[in-house]
Amino acid sequence: MASSVENGQDRALAATSYTSAKRPVCEGASMLYGRELLLHGEKRNAVLDLPEIHRYGIESYGDADYVCIYGLRPEQWYARGIRVLGRTAVECTRDALASAPSCRHASNGALCAYTT
Repeated sequence: MASSVENGQDRALAATSYTSAKRPVCEGASMLYGRELLLHGEKRNAVLDLPEIHRYGIESYGDADYVCIYGLRPEQWYARGIRVLGRTAVECTRDALASAPSCRHASNGALCAYTT
């Protein structure tokens, strides 16, 4: 049975269950999956599993699906065998945000998939 986070429901509730303002960045269940841990800590060169990808998205951005790759949600790219290191997850930029500069410079608006 899929969890409510996987079904896209109750994401705000899931985000608040993980978020803590002053939690230490250390080993164990209380570890904050934030930029510091993934970019400079013990998870820098570690291959993250799907729950860790979701946890990073929830704790850092309030969105389990934050780490999208080429428009694919984490479940989709993970199912296709794509894996990322902690430092790579931190470097991911939302597709809509990343496409904004290219859309401004595109000569044809049809080239931009994320127009508003």
